[in-house]
Amino acid sequence: MPDDKPLLQQLFGPLVSQMGPDLESLYRLTRQKLVAAYHKKIDNPGDGKKVNPRVAYEALTGAAFTGTDVAAEYFMGALASSRSPDGDDDSAIQFVATLKAMSSSQLRLHYFIYRALNRILVESERRVNVPIGHEFNKENVYFFRCDLTGPVLNDLVTLYNRGLISSYNHKGSAKPSYVEANPTDYGVQLFATAHNKLIYWDVFDRFDFGDFEGLSLPRFAPTLEELYALEGNPTQ
Repeated sequence: MPDDKPLLQQLFGPLVSQMGPDLESLYRLTRQKLVAAYHKKIDNPGDGKKVNPRVAYEALTGAAFTGTDVAAEYFMGALASSRSPDGDDDSAIQFVATLKAMSSSQLRLHYFIYRALNRILVESERRVNVPIGHEFNKENVYFFRCDLTGPVLNDLVTLYNRGLISSYNHKGSAKPSYVEANPTDYGVQLFATAHNKLIYWDVFDRFDFGDFEGLSLPRFAPTLEELYALEGNPTQ
């Protein structure tokens, strides 16, 4: 394994020495993955900004034992968003708390929902007033159930209970079966934080957040008719 301590020092600054033993023992298996994910979130690592110690501790310990790329992306996005000239900005702590309470499959489903919605809105050039919840919550995204993995219904319930989607449908008996989800403002903010682009959450309908590397989207559509058309099937 290449020595990544110089990169750790560059990215995390004094936190490397403060958390050195933890970084060595807790992150031995995942450290390179986390550092790589974090590095992608930073435009200029040499800009002198510092991560917030409170956010760093919670994000790094929360991410320490995850082996999934999507969890690394989310936690390191939250960590990167805490960077400020003095390191005093701990506003990302609410997002880290949400991430720590979610499983990897829930994070993956959250990413699928919001990345698909982001692409639908940006590519259609249809404008939505994202900060007005009662309007934005009406947006839809549909997936084939067979394209999703994990305990999807349970994950949908968790996303709903945490305010990350406003409603959902899980039609396991339909032919073909499908999943529908509707967004929330907080769901968008968590997604934007994972990209270290929180300043763009309110223009979610116009700003293309891009894909997480190595994480392909399942088939999706803004309506059930368009989803079924992907398989050449009429609406059931």
